[in-house]
Amino acid sequence: MIQNAYNFKTQGQDYVIREKNADGTYKTTNNGTEYVFTRIPNESGTILPTVGIMIKF
Repeated sequence: MIQNAYNFKTQGQDYVIREKNADGTYKTTNNGTEYVFTRIPNESGTILPTVGIMIKF
């Protein structure tokens, strides 16, 4: 059996995180009233090599 032979990737909702400065504090704009955000794509699905044995009696 071959699973995900076409290497199909499902697209989920992106992750949104706050950006940090070099000192570990969060980056802000508008005189410190708004955070700076970064989007990280959320993809899942890879080719997963597996080995199995089927025995019939």
